[in-house]
Amino acid sequence: TQFGDDFKNAKNYHDNYRLATLSERLYEPDGQIKDEVYVYGSFVQSKMYEAGVTCSDCHNSHSLKRRAVGDNVCNKCHLRVIYDNPKHTHHKKKSAGCIACHMPSKIYMGVDERNDHSFRIPRPDLSAELNTSNACRSCHKDKTDSFLTNAMKQWYKKIPIGHQKFAHQIDANRKNSENAYKDLYAVLMSDAPDIAKATLIPRLGMYPSKQTYMTSLQMLRSHNPTIRIAALQSLENFPPQYVMKDIFKMLDDGAKSVRIEAMRILLQFHTGKLSAKEQKIYDRVFQEYKASLLFLSDRAEGQVALARLYENTGALKNAETAYKEALRIQKFYIVTYVNYAHFLQLQGREQEALKILNKGIKLIGKESLLLEPLALWYIRNKQKDKGVAILQSGAKMYPKNARLQYLYGIAIADENIDKAIVVLEDALKYHSGDLAILNGLIYYYEKKNNKMMSSLYKQKIHNMMQLQ
Repeated sequence: TQFGDDFKNAKNYHDNYRLATLSERLYEPDGQIKDEVYVYGSFVQSKMYEAGVTCSDCHNSHSLKRRAVGDNVCNKCHLRVIYDNPKHTHHKKKSAGCIACHMPSKIYMGVDERNDHSFRIPRPDLSAELNTSNACRSCHKDKTDSFLTNAMKQWYKKIPIGHQKFAHQIDANRKNSENAYKDLYAVLMSDAPDIAKATLIPRLGMYPSKQTYMTSLQMLRSHNPTIRIAALQSLENFPPQYVMKDIFKMLDDGAKSVRIEAMRILLQFHTGKLSAKEQKIYDRVFQEYKASLLFLSDRAEGQVALARLYENTGALKNAETAYKEALRIQKFYIVTYVNYAHFLQLQGREQEALKILNKGIKLIGKESLLLEPLALWYIRNKQKDKGVAILQSGAKMYPKNARLQYLYGIAIADENIDKAIVVLEDALKYHSGDLAILNGLIYYYEKKNNKMMSSLYKQKIHNMMQLQ
């Protein structure tokens, strides 16, 4: 995200930009490009980046063109006699180039071809396990991942792992697996690229404990602004009385991207009485944050963020204007409908909220993000049968959505506790470590006086949270 264009006063990248982490929408679990992303997010995963190589080593800073044709740009550092050789490539000479194997590309919008800049070793074994892409398939479309994996085993007597070793850990956290907590810490304590660590750090807040709290505070001291932002997002999930002081300190951070993230979080809470010095800092960063949102106000995301700012400062008319502008700019942006409906509900405008949610579903379809608030609207407004029917439909439509499965389970528990248990047990098949689902099962088994199953799931949670 670009949130400013003051390049004269900017000290570094993080004063005008905020780097997206390896989210499921944008990146494959091993960090390969998936949706349309900036190549910088790939490059910071690479050994070359960590070794001090910069964009301008390979590209002209002004024209952006490569400094040499094709693989010749690689041969500036990597000797052709060693690497353009069947002993390295296991292909005929000149039939497998550096770029083809280590920088596979994707075409966006039908015309924009972008190479993955993480400079990774092809991993067909990961493709077989996690359904990720691999460069081998770019040429060998008729071969299976198992065939390609076996070929590499024959060449190297093992599977070359490469620099990016976090795929299984990120996949486990995306699925809320029972190994997710341990895998999260495994990445944080490894030499994984910072962007992989920043991807997982916000999840510390999903497991609130003294340990995760202390880890989050430790990450606030990182040299990398992207990690500091992730630490703030983790702390956002802890009780305010424990974290407000530490979040407030980040208003004085050296990177604007970190300061405005701290302000975003603080605006959700009452800061209490501030000293004159604290108020001056707060006011300065508030203006920075507001300016960053105004810079993005030509996009629906920017208008929704502005609406949230206005809500939190009591400017409700301005908030509603921003929500309406977001809908005008981009009528297919789901978050607008969800947040706008919530805004209306907080003011007691229930029928208008329902109308907004139904409008979103009519335009965009039965997306899980819209089905959840729609179902909860009916339940809160004493039309539980309609709400449960929507949750049932959504749970069936999105079997891998842990939140919908959980809500459907607890919604039917009053009438049929046995069916609720079945729903939650089924949800564990994909989300084996989801704490909400596990605690739901513990609660309902205790209601049925089934101490054996209740104890089993309590022990499972205990085991999940043990790092040793």
